[in-house]
Amino acid sequence: MTTTARKSLQSAILAELTDGARAVPGVADVAVLLRTDAARSVPSADARPPVDEPPAVAGDRPPAVLLGGPLTFDPGDPATLGDSLRSAAATAPGKGFVYLAADDTEDRQTYPRLLADAGRVLAGLRAAGVRAGDTLILQIERPRPFMTALFACVLGGFVPTPIGTSARYTEENAATRRVRGVWENLGRPLVLADDEVEARLAAARLDWGDGDLRVATVDRLGAGREPDTDWHPARPGDVALHLLTSGSTGVPKCIQLRHRELMAAQRASAQANGLDGDDVTLNWMPLDHAGGLVMFVLRSVFLRCDHVQAPAEAFLAAPLRWLDWAHRYRATITWSANFAFNLVVERAAEAAGREWDLSRLKHVASAGEAVVPQTAHRFLRLLAPYGLAATALRPCFGMSEACTGITFGRLDAGDPAYGTVTVDKRFLHDDVRPVPSSDPEALTLAGLGGPMPGVDIRIADRDDRVVAQGRIGRLQLRGATIMAGYRADAAADAAAFTDDGWFTTGDLGFIWAGHLVLTGREKDIIIVRGANYLNHDIETIVESVPGTSPTWVAACGDADPASGTDRVVIFFVPESDDPAEQARTARDIRTTLARDLGLWPDPVVPVPQDAFPRTRSGKIQRARLLEALHAGDFDVALYEMTSATAPAPTVPPKFFTRVWVRDAAAPVTEPPAGPWLAFVPGDELAARVAAAATGPLTTVRPGDRFARTGPGAFTIRPGVPDDYARLLAEAYPGEPGPAMVVHAWCAGAPAADFGEALALAAPSVRALLAVLPEDSTGQVLVLTRGALWTGPGDTVSPAVATLPGLVRSAAAEAYAPAVRLVDLAEVTAGAVRREAGTAGGEPVVAVRGDRRLVAQLRGVPSDELVGAPRLRAGGLYLVTGGLGGIGTELCRYLLAAYQARLLVVGRTPADEVAERVADLAELGEVAYVPADVADREALAAAVRGAEHRWDTTLAGVLHLAGERPGAGLTVWRESADGLAHTYRAKVHGTRALAAILEDRPDAPLVLFSSVDGALGGPVADSSAAAFLDGFADHWGRERGRPVHCLAWAPWGANGIAAEHGLAAFLAALAGDQTSLLIGLERTETATADPDRFEVVLAYAAPGPIEEEDLRATVADGLDGVTLSVVRVPAIPYDEHGDPDERRLWSVVTAATQARHRPYEHPRTDLERALAAVWAEVLGQPVVGRGDDFFELGGTSMHAAQLIERTNAQFSARLGTHHLYEYPTVGRLADVLKQEGSTC
Repeated sequence: MTTTARKSLQSAILAELTDGARAVPGVADVAVLLRTDAARSVPSADARPPVDEPPAVAGDRPPAVLLGGPLTFDPGDPATLGDSLRSAAATAPGKGFVYLAADDTEDRQTYPRLLADAGRVLAGLRAAGVRAGDTLILQIERPRPFMTALFACVLGGFVPTPIGTSARYTEENAATRRVRGVWENLGRPLVLADDEVEARLAAARLDWGDGDLRVATVDRLGAGREPDTDWHPARPGDVALHLLTSGSTGVPKCIQLRHRELMAAQRASAQANGLDGDDVTLNWMPLDHAGGLVMFVLRSVFLRCDHVQAPAEAFLAAPLRWLDWAHRYRATITWSANFAFNLVVERAAEAAGREWDLSRLKHVASAGEAVVPQTAHRFLRLLAPYGLAATALRPCFGMSEACTGITFGRLDAGDPAYGTVTVDKRFLHDDVRPVPSSDPEALTLAGLGGPMPGVDIRIADRDDRVVAQGRIGRLQLRGATIMAGYRADAAADAAAFTDDGWFTTGDLGFIWAGHLVLTGREKDIIIVRGANYLNHDIETIVESVPGTSPTWVAACGDADPASGTDRVVIFFVPESDDPAEQARTARDIRTTLARDLGLWPDPVVPVPQDAFPRTRSGKIQRARLLEALHAGDFDVALYEMTSATAPAPTVPPKFFTRVWVRDAAAPVTEPPAGPWLAFVPGDELAARVAAAATGPLTTVRPGDRFARTGPGAFTIRPGVPDDYARLLAEAYPGEPGPAMVVHAWCAGAPAADFGEALALAAPSVRALLAVLPEDSTGQVLVLTRGALWTGPGDTVSPAVATLPGLVRSAAAEAYAPAVRLVDLAEVTAGAVRREAGTAGGEPVVAVRGDRRLVAQLRGVPSDELVGAPRLRAGGLYLVTGGLGGIGTELCRYLLAAYQARLLVVGRTPADEVAERVADLAELGEVAYVPADVADREALAAAVRGAEHRWDTTLAGVLHLAGERPGAGLTVWRESADGLAHTYRAKVHGTRALAAILEDRPDAPLVLFSSVDGALGGPVADSSAAAFLDGFADHWGRERGRPVHCLAWAPWGANGIAAEHGLAAFLAALAGDQTSLLIGLERTETATADPDRFEVVLAYAAPGPIEEEDLRATVADGLDGVTLSVVRVPAIPYDEHGDPDERRLWSVVTAATQARHRPYEHPRTDLERALAAVWAEVLGQPVVGRGDDFFELGGTSMHAAQLIERTNAQFSARLGTHHLYEYPTVGRLADVLKQEGSTC
């Protein structure tokens, strides 16, 4: 199905499904997705023709250069950071910093107090031997000690190097590697910390170089000391501050910023934006971020204005607090990256009724990641009623090497086109092409304004030649705020600066109408919530995860307008072709990146190596991978991997039963031309097939030897595989083989002898399929009578019932030639000809009169499985295979709950199972008899002995025996002996058990089968399972005997949890259904036809609803279409108000995986309350006590929200590092308990 066709179909059924679903009581929101079998291919490396190199500057357009103009300083402006603080303390003594805690309590530090506090710490540092020019590392989380330490360094001539702290310094993670790498590169300097971080660093001292790690705490350095006023006489050309390049998970480059550049940045920013001492600045971004530190903290000191520093964790936990703070402190200037504006917009409903006054907030900078105009406009419109000016939001470009922001644009909520440019997104590699915003290929980009005074910008080609305005190229800068260079890294300086002194930023963009407009990055970098991550660093971490193929990993940033930031997408070539193994690898990739970087990649995509795009030189083509993802090329791989997720379901399995419905859509054409080969039991059927044949006919009859009995006539021995190969060789010497094979040995009256009838069924067809050429273009039509029970009046031949499972397996294997089974009430020439000309469709069909029927699965409503299970307390039950995994669970339950007496039969010698039998005997009365379940005499003797021993009659039989080593073979690899081995327990064993029950008519027979019989799977298992289905129909529907055939999805770690399996067993025995399929996901019924599809109905509901009612409501009109119903926390929408399909797939996948997590109930009230908080923050329906925060999709933003909620609800004082150390509900609850917290 093409993308266009899929979209058309989705639109056609959307209204019908959503209207029906919304009418179900309790449903709050609905969205529909379609899943098809899309191709997995990726466009080849040479799919796009190369673009010719353009001339440097086009003659009709001006060069792409913007000049910022002169930067002017006032006579009293400070020349150094120390001068700036001393001036603020002297001229604005009532102003300074306000530090907010997570609970909104405030701590004020005026500029005079900051100067004095910094002087005390300076005295302590000098006493510790620190001298002017020394470098120090700042590992400080609380803002007041951070500011005090920063300015102590400034006053002493030391060079502070702020770095984000690590939650666990003793563990290998990105934050720890970053801190330790910088510490090593800077010569192992003294580390300044606050008390909380010092305690964590202490544990790492021995790991970090034989105790060389020296840590001093800010509070202890300044305690009891007088301020040191002998300030270092800094010069403008001295290095004042080290900042670190963003994006490296290893050792970043160290940016040296001198007093000269820092002071120029503050003066230029104030001049460009009209800022002065009356402003109030507000920042919640971390202080190791250049934007928060340089553009806000240092600028506030320069301006001598008030500054409010709020905790990032508090914003992430409750984004509207940003506006609470702006209102409370009458802020005039604030900033954030685009993601934060989106978080506010998403909470529009919460904003209603707030009494904010934002009329003073004149300047809201958007920097740090791509500005999305739609998000910015929604932010401005949302806050307009609270006084926020329509032009308050200022798109900004900056970077640490330029002392942060150097351009400032302007958007207007009243005019969406103002400050933006709309271009054709298909042409973002040379000259941009403006288009109307209504164009289907339109992409609207934010203009970032021109450079501020003292800074110039230009766009250049790869040879550093200036290009024309409107052409995309490399962004380069020069001016008063640009760093002098990286510390001790001449190679990095040479790569960053051109011969004529311009700094190359690594960004791509163009100049348009006096604005800088960015289109991407020249370097491979991902920006998430304002933080930069190098692709190759993420890829290095992913390659360390077992199951990935080294060098075959791609990390990509995918712009997500709905969330306002990049999402991280991981593509990897898996070592295994098994979707379950791939799912485990994907889970480990997510968990590793979450723990290491605080990132949650979504999606994680397996890619075949031959479809992993590279250039001829071997460079990964990340853009091609993203194009293929957006086109849906990986939908099938992602679905298969998600469906194969290993953990057991957390909800009880669903029940299905088979129903037969008319298949009116099967196309009928002429039968294939060419030779026909027909396996017929006698003359009558031979004549009917001959009348239908469209080419020369060769007939084959069963016999006791191989023989050519006449022209075009043979006999073969059904149970001898070699006879089938010899038949083809002699009937078609040197020829391609038959165009049509009709196997009709089971279409006549069944043989009286069961063994003979069985040999003519599945073993014969398997032997035939195994010798037909794999490249054959012919067809195989298996005609049967009595293979299927479709309704009253049908009869089933159990031996023939082995065939549907085998044929379904062949179809599932995409066997060539194509094979189909048609079960006919009567074989006529017309029926043979019609079915021979029926192309495609379902592999198993029943024809009853003029009705052509196919099987579909119907969900069994829960009210059909109510009441007491048909088990007799104290009854005697025969259990075959009762010492296997499932058998043991059932035996333990029957003994404990029903005080049953159990006769367990198996082939294992008694002495080898004595310990297991003894364990069962502790629960009740058990007898074990070693016997072959197919041995009627031995079984009968065992039952008579048990009835005599316990003086009762047999109450029922549970037949579980039948597992075999080496199961799982295909049609080609399975052998006659393999089939016979499987049939021994499942086929012959069932018949032996039924013989025992002949004179015990009230004793139910419970057959344990597999869903393989209905869906296809390993050929022997599928065939045996189909036999059990057929035998149950024969035994129950025809003979009226009590029987339950339970076809299970797998139990255990990779399937149904034991406790849910037991509950399902009891429910099944309470119902009247002869056959049930248990534990299937509805998606498992989808066909392999690439034009078939599955409808996924995602719904959100505030309370419980009956999902089967919802399914029944929307299922009408979806005949033949697989329907999956998935509950999600909320339906995500895009900026246009439509369901965001890409994000919704992620939500559906997460919800599906949540249903498959092993679930451990919280044990205490505290754990239950904490689990509820986790579920709400992480958007999960339920969270168990052992569920890992990172495996649930927790990110650093979730961590902040979770800790804030936890502290508020439980009156605790936890930090995010506690969550990293104790990442489950159970372990974190223990920490809360130790702190004395209660629910």
